[in-house]
Amino acid sequence: MRISDSYSNIYSILKTPNYYSTQKQDLFGFQPSYSFTSYQDSLKTKFATALKETRDLAISLAGSSQALVASSRGDVFEKRVVTSSDNTLVKGTALDNATETEYSLIVSQLATAQKNSGIDLVSNGASAVTVGTNSFKITNGGKTYNLSVEVAAGDSNKTVLEKMAQTINKSEAGVAAKVVSDSANNTSRIEIVGKTTGVGNEFSIEDNTGSNLIAQTGAAAIATHTQDAIYKVNNSENTSKSNKIELDKGKVSLELAAATNTQVNLKVGKDEKSIQSAITTFVNDYNKMIKSLQGNQGIISNSILRDLTRYSSENRFNLQEIGIKVNADKTLKIDEDKLATALQENISSVQSLVGRSGGLAYKVNNKVSNLVRSPLSTLANPNVVNNNTELDQQKLYYQQQLQLQRYSSMSQFSGYLLAAYGAGSFYNSLI
Repeated sequence: MRISDSYSNIYSILKTPNYYSTQKQDLFGFQPSYSFTSYQDSLKTKFATALKETRDLAISLAGSSQALVASSRGDVFEKRVVTSSDNTLVKGTALDNATETEYSLIVSQLATAQKNSGIDLVSNGASAVTVGTNSFKITNGGKTYNLSVEVAAGDSNKTVLEKMAQTINKSEAGVAAKVVSDSANNTSRIEIVGKTTGVGNEFSIEDNTGSNLIAQTGAAAIATHTQDAIYKVNNSENTSKSNKIELDKGKVSLELAAATNTQVNLKVGKDEKSIQSAITTFVNDYNKMIKSLQGNQGIISNSILRDLTRYSSENRFNLQEIGIKVNADKTLKIDEDKLATALQENISSVQSLVGRSGGLAYKVNNKVSNLVRSPLSTLANPNVVNNNTELDQQKLYYQQQLQLQRYSSMSQFSGYLLAAYGAGSFYNSLI
């Protein structure tokens, strides 16, 4: 066989398509580090990961921006909070959209429930209650509840009282009972309190025929009578059977904690702390989205990053005035103190710049909400979807690197043989 024929045969092997990606090792010892197929799979995974990441971040950003959009469901600017000049006397809560206003309040009397207090009995003394079944009844709210306690021989006063309290608490008589013990004086008594305050919510307790449980324990003695709360709102006197009162057609709820002639000032206003917290959450989600889009340029549609950054940049000077700065890398940074001051002094301006039509959160919400509702493929760069430009470029790069490795291996191997045997010996060795 001629040398030229042998060389032609080897050359034809080297030219075989995909030879180096299908063979473990070629004649010159060249072994590719990976195949284009595996690289292609890796690229597909990269695309899929980028699309999913963008969709997930868009969902989060849609939620946090929605909370700031005016008149939307859950709009944080519509949340209300009640500020009291003395929470130890009066504190309150307000529903969304409650009227922003101020009240003056004076509480002269709290509403109370009936309380019965029994006789102080020697705790470990033998009970005088009749041994056996002792039945009694509680009348409350027009209904009568018949109850009974089993008293055993040798039961102490405290034991009988505890049995009595357990029986009452298991019933639906609308009262609560407890045993009050004084260890220093070795005494115990029963206390029974109605669960509902205000005049008209009285109860009675008495023995049934043949029982002396109530008589021996003194449980029927009233220690506190029912009464209604008496208070003034803006100098207008009112009464309530409960210490929880409502204003503004039920949108404002107040809890009266103590009776005093001291005036308490109440203010119903926007919840500034919740608004600041919502803006912080929005900015954090916005920054995560921007950084992700910047890291996935070429894969994700450039229009998304372009639009989001345009929304913040076009009003950046006014945003900075309320404590939201646009950084050089297009992310946002909050000045907590400046934002808090803006919320206290000009909350309507903050709402306009953030949540109303044309505001940052408003525009961002429109953009990302559309992304969330659209097919996943619409998030991708059109060049990737239509032309596979990046895939083609990466394939070309792979082929170039493969060719360089191939030439390097051939050069090193042939150079060694030529030096050792000369050109004739090298070619003959391949025959």
